[in-house]
Amino acid sequence: MHINDNDQTIFVIDNSAGAARIVMTTIATHKSSGPERLPLWWYQPKTDDELASIGVWLNEQRPSWSTWRDIAERQGRDAVQAEIGRAWSEHAIEACGAVMLNQGDDARDITLFAMLVTRNSEIIRHRFKSASLRKAFLKWYFTDVSAIGTFLLLEGCLIGPAHLAGLIDSIAAAEMAGGKSKARSQRVPSRLRKAA
Repeated sequence: MHINDNDQTIFVIDNSAGAARIVMTTIATHKSSGPERLPLWWYQPKTDDELASIGVWLNEQRPSWSTWRDIAERQGRDAVQAEIGRAWSEHAIEACGAVMLNQGDDARDITLFAMLVTRNSEIIRHRFKSASLRKAFLKWYFTDVSAIGTFLLLEGCLIGPAHLAGLIDSIAAAEMAGGKSKARSQRVPSRLRKAA
């Protein structure tokens, strides 16, 4: 398998098989169709809590992502499966008890972090352009803390902090423009939302 050198490794949530699974892919592969769209690696968690825990673990393994991608390209999917399994056994996955948002002392700052069994794992520190944008974002966030927190955690852990920062800013802007609950229902996967 050949992967373009400039193609970024990402993890995404794929619901096409009927249940959520975490898929290791690249941006170009994810946008393609046909047999080349096959994932480099995938795992199907049993619960949303396990999904969040694995998301945090993968985020903490980010320095290994390019190595895993190289293994997939040179040795194939079975080899990368074995390598991720080895990393999994060497660096145990801690259960994610909750996703927390700290508003900070400055009226424009937030910190999103995962509360693990023995420690906290920071996902992002974000500064809004204005206090009113943070206020609009928080109003949206507090409509469904559990689902939205998990959604933001997965976006930041699996795709990256730059992506999450852009997403947070776009949500805040949409809320300032009057997006309200429509923004929540369009952005948060239905399986994570509370039943209406």
